[in-house]
Amino acid sequence: MRQVIAMLISILGSLALLAATSHAQANPEACLDAASAYYEVNPLVLAAIVHVESRWHPWAVGYKEHGRWRSAYPERHDEAAVLVRRLWKQRIPFDLGLGQINHRHLRELGIEDPAILLDPCTNLYWAAYILRLKINRYGNTWTAIERYNGINPRYPEKVRRVLEAWEVYP
Repeated sequence: MRQVIAMLISILGSLALLAATSHAQANPEACLDAASAYYEVNPLVLAAIVHVESRWHPWAVGYKEHGRWRSAYPERHDEAAVLVRRLWKQRIPFDLGLGQINHRHLRELGIEDPAILLDPCTNLYWAAYILRLKINRYGNTWTAIERYNGINPRYPEKVRRVLEAWEVYP
């Protein structure tokens, strides 16, 4: 049953991605707007999350090495793909792409090749989907934003500071 649900989620995400215009696929900001609308999440909150997570670097990869989190910012998609596939194969914890999707979501989302999440538009749709899941569970609250990142009580403050800097949060 769990595999069927994961497959349906994957299909829905793919359909949402196909619904995005070619302009949205070429432009991460337009894709963020499309993904936010599709999953009914606040685009400014999602944009702030992306800013905190990757600073809008499409191939950003965070990974655990010797018990510490490290960040890599490959210059090319193929370099990032080699890195995430190696981390996946070696079962090293990692986050990837604009929304820094955590490796533990991959199996539950039915994703077999983590490199597909290096596509900015695909990554933003999954980021919006994960945020929607957290909002559904915790309400439209800072707790939902905290849970997007796992359980980090300092995370919502980082997102709030970005929104304040953009002058969209009182």
